[in-house]
Amino acid sequence: MVLKCLLVVATHFVPSAKLPLLEKALISRAASATSSSLDLAFISAIIDEHSLQQPALN
Repeated sequence: MVLKCLLVVATHFVPSAKLPLLEKALISRAASATSSSLDLAFISAIIDEHSLQQPALN
């Protein structure tokens, strides 16, 4: 018996209405970036621009 496990952690919440804008931003900036600048921080910054702010946890 083989068990497969998938763990997904959500780091951002982007409303569905903003997804097309996010997709365009990722594509256009990726096209103009060098391969060395396409790191996780670069991609996360783009997503941050389109995501909702997380509420502060008490």
